[in-house]
Amino acid sequence: MSIYTLSLVLILLISSPSDCLRKEETSNLQRLSRAHLEFALSLFRTVAGETSAGDNVLLSPYSVASVLSQLWLGSAPESGTFTQLENVLHYKDGGLGPEKVHAVFHSGLDTGDDPDFQSVVKQGNALFLQDGIPIESSYRRDLRHFYNSSVEEVDFSREDATLRINRWVSKRTGGFIPTLIESPLPASTKLVLVNALALKAFWKNSFDPTRTAASGIFHRGPNAKLEIPMMAGKFKVLLGESDTLRCRLLELPFRGKRLSMFIMLPDEDVSSSKSSSSRLSHLEENLTAQNLKKLFASLREEMVHIRMPRFSMEDTSRLTDTLMTLGLRDIFDPSHANFSRISASEEEKISVSTLAHKVSLEITEKGAHAAAATATGIERFGEIGEFFEINRPFVFFIWDYVSGALLFIGRVADPKPLAVP
Repeated sequence: MSIYTLSLVLILLISSPSDCLRKEETSNLQRLSRAHLEFALSLFRTVAGETSAGDNVLLSPYSVASVLSQLWLGSAPESGTFTQLENVLHYKDGGLGPEKVHAVFHSGLDTGDDPDFQSVVKQGNALFLQDGIPIESSYRRDLRHFYNSSVEEVDFSREDATLRINRWVSKRTGGFIPTLIESPLPASTKLVLVNALALKAFWKNSFDPTRTAASGIFHRGPNAKLEIPMMAGKFKVLLGESDTLRCRLLELPFRGKRLSMFIMLPDEDVSSSKSSSSRLSHLEENLTAQNLKKLFASLREEMVHIRMPRFSMEDTSRLTDTLMTLGLRDIFDPSHANFSRISASEEEKISVSTLAHKVSLEITEKGAHAAAATATGIERFGEIGEFFEINRPFVFFIWDYVSGALLFIGRVADPKPLAVP
């Protein structure tokens, strides 16, 4: 699988292995992970509820939370802006004060000593600030210290501001996303947080390209079929199920076993009284941390015959309305936003004009683009075992076992076929 993602609101928390963290740091990391999971699932449920069941959804919720944390760093303590960010991110529920949250991000970014992880995750962060707005030296220092982010001054009234951001994006994504911003940003824009994130991960068990069927069928709905290449493989993996969510769960680990892709496939309904979209909606609406925890508890190792589409998808989300629905309003309101720790200027009040989020995803046999050098071969077994055929809309997420972070989550309802080379 190859994932490239860029967002105006992206930053990925990379945490060092737990044996490199002190007990207190580990405890804070666990609490931050729990808070993040609550936020991630609430974000996904809200976006899914706002989106037609036949459309794809693709998010990096941990990245969104991390960038919002950078805004939290710049908000005035105890202001409405500070409190709303704290509540929406579930930091208050976890008993996590600012010093603990930012320290965990610093530990993750500063002591990432996992070479396997660093080889598949590449990122860069920057804050683009309107030229002439004085920025507090303490915020600039803390942004660099905790988030390894730089500050660049631009003039948003000029088109070259857009070009500069797009060049920055293209460079950080290796040209995979050459253009994020299609038209000039409003001249009233004061600041833009940008993160370029690229993840190129290889399956632990790659699919054999010779077993990929060029003309498989994906059932988008009762009367809508999509012809798509279907990969096939047989692996010993973890499989679970949930009566509450009415789905099965399959884990597909990446090389190194730190990252895994989990696929939640709604149960087939033998009756004709319910459509596939209603089964998917039931799964999405009930996808809570508690239900996910129970689903994880059901995982067991099985020999599984897997059929999976070879596809790509891309999604660009405007998250302003979604975050406002979750309770984050002041950051978008110039009369209420309080980012005095970023800039104390009375003449140039700072607020966020929009939060854009762009993610691109590719699924192939080897788990990477065609330039990948090697892939793990398939170990062949007998014909016994479970069957897991991903031939209808499903939900997936990518999990980092070390940080406990849900890095990506999506609904695949309309996959774009990737032709077999």
